[in-house]
Formats: sequence, structure tokens, C-alpha cells
Amino acid sequence: SAMATSGTDWSVSFWIKTIQTGGNKTILSTTGGGTGSSKYISVNWNKLTFFSSDNSFDITSVLSVNDGNWHNIVFTYNYTSGAWILYIDGALDTSQTATTGIDIPNWNTFGSRVGSAFYSGNLDECAYFNSVVNAVTIHNSGTPTTITGAVAHWKMGEGSVFTNNWLVDNSATTAYSTRSFNFDGVDDNLYIG
Repeated sequence: SAMATSGTDWSVSFWIKTIQTGGNKTILSTTGGGTGSSKYISVNWNKLTFFSSDNSFDITSVLSVNDGNWHNIVFTYNYTSGAWILYIDGALDTSQTATTGIDIPNWNTFGSRVGSAFYSGNLDECAYFNSVVNAVTIHNSGTPTTITGAVAHWKMGEGSVFTNNWLVDNSATTAYSTRSFNFDGVDDNLYIG
């Protein structure tokens, strides 16, 4: 994908609402991203996990995210230091240092990991950045706001008309984003190649 830039810090941000149970139900995924490895973000039982096959690295949230409420998720990665930070609703959840030099993933699938591990819940306002972003600014006290500086931004249905049940009028807030995608956890996924 032309969106990924090698040799830079990066971040990914999105809003989720789920009561998902079970292990590794994938929200975002890629294969062959940046360094040629697989990467995914999933709801793993009640926690959020980012996994990268670069040295089999993963980081898992302290807080639960499957409570049926909207949550803003921001992962940041410092390319030079290897520092990973996970923010939930604008607050630091957990951090750790791992492998340095992992390129930004070429996120290409929403709602599953190559046709398996299907996510059940809502997903909105997905964006990624060639920088470490300020999670407090993105969370904006729980009100999604205009995304600036993103390399890619998927509004998940704003201004679109779909003929299936994926697009629902129950986004994180009606003031900015009135729609989100709803994944059924059975076979829904969106491949953006």
C-alpha cells in the first residue's frame, strides 16, 4: 500500500463498541505489512491485543473493552526506541518497549484476520498516522472530532449508502459521526486491499 511509510513513528486510532467474548476476534489486520509480517488488533476475551509477528510481539490492555460502551483506542509506536503505548479513552492503559524498526502496517482488513477470527461489534473513525499522536486530542473528551494529519482515515459509512445491515445509525456521537459499521462476528469483514 502506498499509505505505509518506512522508517517512521506511527499510530492507529479507532472507536469500538462491543460485547464480544472469546479469544482473538480481529478488528484490524494485515499480512505482509511494512516488514513483511502479520499484524492484527483484536478483542481477546475482554481485553484489547495488538499482535505483531515481528519477534512474536504483543501488547494487551489492562482495561476491559467489551462492556457495550464506545471506546476510543489509540496505539502509538516509536520507530527508534521501540516504545509501544496503548491508550483507551484518552488515558494511558499500558506500555512496553520491544523491537525497534517496525514499519507502519498496511492495514487491509476490517473485522477479521484473512477470513477468520471475526469481530462482533461496531467500528468507527479508523485512522492511522506516520507519527506518534496525542491520544487526549483524538479522544476529545469522548466526542469524535475531525481527524487531521492522518495518512489514511476511514469514516466507516459517513456519506455512503449500503444495501446491507453493516451500516448503522448508532455511532459514538451524533454530533460528528452519525454512522458506524456493525460486524456480526460470523462472516462480516471488509477487505480494502
